[in-house]
Amino acid sequence: MNSVAYPAEMAEAVAADPIGGFAAPWFDLAMAFEVADNGERTWAESLREAADTVGGELLFVLPTKASGNNDGEHGVVRVEFDGDAALVFVSREGVDTAFGDEAEADETLAAFARASVTMFDQLRGEPAILSPLDAALDPDQRH
Repeated sequence: MNSVAYPAEMAEAVAADPIGGFAAPWFDLAMAFEVADNGERTWAESLREAADTVGGELLFVLPTKASGNNDGEHGVVRVEFDGDAALVFVSREGVDTAFGDEAEADETLAAFARASVTMFDQLRGEPAILSPLDAALDPDQRH
């Protein structure tokens, strides 16, 4: 299982208001990830399960060279937060997983995520692209 790291401001906000706690785009996703990460799934599968649980969408997972080795990944999940779409950046290094918003993300990764969202949204609006793909998919593999 992975360990999950939360920013210091979360502890401060929960201490100040234990009932209202902390509201951030990644908070529900982080909680769902802790449940999904049961040791039987890969990190990416756990992240996809968590995204599905909160009604979000796993956009992509990319490998990274964390701490000079290849044991790391970055994932980006789109979630609804306060009526708007928000990007949650999730990173894994070894067994540690960290959640954050766009302000905390690597600038290049954030730009790539925004461009991906734009492209995905444009593709979703194109029946000429979606119809053949939809027809080719096995009904059991549709989301």
